[in-house]
Amino acid sequence: MKRQVAANRIITSDNTEIKLGVVELDDTIVTRVYSLQGEQPFTEWIGGTITIKTTDGVMHAYKDNKMI
Repeated sequence: MKRQVAANRIITSDNTEIKLGVVELDDTIVTRVYSLQGEQPFTEWIGGTITIKTTDGVMHAYKDNKMI
């Protein structure tokens, strides 16, 4: 299932910080991360901080230490 989630802050796997960012997911796999530019249709706002971690070359997103 494809999904877009937005948060106040996103920390990428290389420790880059994106303020007001969007993470695009395909099931639990991160396919794209970018800065929020205006209102995005069909984007779920979850607030707080999303952390992106890479394991075996696959990126996953976490909120409060739980995989999104």
